[in-house]
Amino acid sequence: MSYFDLPPGQRVLQEFKIFRDPSGRWVAAETHGLPGGIFNSRDEAIRFALWQADRDATRVHVVPAGTARRD
Repeated sequence: MSYFDLPPGQRVLQEFKIFRDPSGRWVAAETHGLPGGIFNSRDEAIRFALWQADRDATRVHVVPAGTARRD
């Protein structure tokens, strides 16, 4: 679902944080509580997040490895 699929009063610009979970999987977590995903590679997580964020790279943030995840 993208920004344009939502009714006008409920539109939220999706933003994502990309990080590695303790199991080593890559997570694309939407910052407003909307669905994200778990991926085998960083590239897959970024590709998904960019697609969901309507290709707006300013709304996709990769958390550097070894950095604590912040919500």
